[in-house]
Amino acid sequence: MATQNVTLNPGESKPVAFTTVPALAKTYTVAVDGLTGSFTATMAFARLWGNTVDASNPFLGIQSIIQLSQGGTVKYEKQTTLTGGYIIENIVPGSYVGLVTALVPGFAPYSFNITFSDGEDVRLMIEIPRAAAGASYRLAAYYIYIPGKPDSPTSWPEWESHVRAAVEYEAKLITDYVQAHGINGSMSLVSILPVAVDSSFFTTSGALNKAMLISALKLLPSWGNSDVQVCVGSTDAGTNASAVDPTTTFMYLSTIEQDVKGMEGTMANRAYCELAHEFGHIFDCHNHCANKPCPMAMQYLTYAEWVSMGKMLWFCDIHRPLFLNKWQQGL
Repeated sequence: MATQNVTLNPGESKPVAFTTVPALAKTYTVAVDGLTGSFTATMAFARLWGNTVDASNPFLGIQSIIQLSQGGTVKYEKQTTLTGGYIIENIVPGSYVGLVTALVPGFAPYSFNITFSDGEDVRLMIEIPRAAAGASYRLAAYYIYIPGKPDSPTSWPEWESHVRAAVEYEAKLITDYVQAHGINGSMSLVSILPVAVDSSFFTTSGALNKAMLISALKLLPSWGNSDVQVCVGSTDAGTNASAVDPTTTFMYLSTIEQDVKGMEGTMANRAYCELAHEFGHIFDCHNHCANKPCPMAMQYLTYAEWVSMGKMLWFCDIHRPLFLNKWQQGL
């Protein structure tokens, strides 16, 4: 409450002014000696502006996309000019995670934290680091099967071409995603081997003992000549999707083949990259999310949605830096 003492002569009037600084953007009621009124306080938006430049040469502007996110959701996105200039206006005050992705090859994604106060005008020169040399990952694929079944190699000689086509298709999507973010590197399938599992590899409950299988695989020369191992199982081999051991993933061949068909438009509402999800766990994306179409959200896309994304993978703001940073650091 505010008060003022005013002295008036008979018949005299004087204006009286009260000043207040509201703490919240809302409508306030004012009462003066029985008279009431109201006013509405509006939010004073913040502004962020400046340039995105090469960290190794601050005089060289880099065209980029800047995103400001809260809770994993992008709130503001701005593409800079060719020389890196940008202005982001009408920002609601609060704390944000910024992500800068260069549109020029050879630069790594750059993230930062920033907090805006009411009406704050912030000038920020963002220095984007050069991408690391990147990494090349060698994949070893193992076709896990039960002898005597219809999909064992002796009964199904086409097994190898099916494994190769599915794994290479999804591995290329991952490589394309990384390279689209200005990071060098590759992911190549260097070996494919059939591996039979008999009853000794299964628990009393019928589950595949994956730790036991991995121990056996580590004795093979192909394991030592690879960086990441993909165990692709036949229908009843027990290779349900999972990432076990720091560099080993499991999945069913039928699952990833259906995913590929979904991404090619021959199976409705099934576009999804299982390999990207399981590799996400290997590349530091330990937790799942609900940010469709991020692979870590485990949600199928329609073919139309996949086409609208340019048939390119998309990791959310939480998992993108984790995945890309680990890719560059190496396993």
